[in-house]
Amino acid sequence: MSVYWIALWAVVTSVCHNQAEGSVRITNYTDDWDAKYLDVDLRVRRLDKTTAIDFDLDLKQVLDKNVEYDVRLCRKIAGKYHQMMYTGKQQVCGMETRRSRNLLDRYIASELVKHSNLTTRCPISTGHYEVRNFEIDDRHLMMSVVPSGEFLIKFGVYHRGKEIKMNRWFITAT
Repeated sequence: MSVYWIALWAVVTSVCHNQAEGSVRITNYTDDWDAKYLDVDLRVRRLDKTTAIDFDLDLKQVLDKNVEYDVRLCRKIAGKYHQMMYTGKQQVCGMETRRSRNLLDRYIASELVKHSNLTTRCPISTGHYEVRNFEIDDRHLMMSVVPSGEFLIKFGVYHRGKEIKMNRWFITAT
């Protein structure tokens, strides 16, 4: 479960980190999921220099190897959101994310063990999973790629092609 649930948090917190004199805030978000698969309780806490994210996830169905996620980072320009980054659909199970060419995947894998009990080993069993105090490390390379502006981050999770979770985060960075 790790990569696709944490991917959103890594992108959100990468945008939600205070730059030198700037500020960043989550202005709104939606969190939709298929209740046949899971229940989610998400909490976002604003800290002095960053945002911390905690969530609890109760998985109701075993997920086989056919689990994918995608992340889209969009920037608002002239009143419309335009896509800046798209990970494409990524397989979750059995991924060796620490060796991935994708910086986001590598970052997620390195931080996962510090903050959660999620896994990428399949099948993913039913049960309770959690993330606690997930914050972005402002020394990480990802911090240098996000400019000021208004952003929309879309994060989807799919099982056998069916969307089972979708987040939309509206963020302002100054």
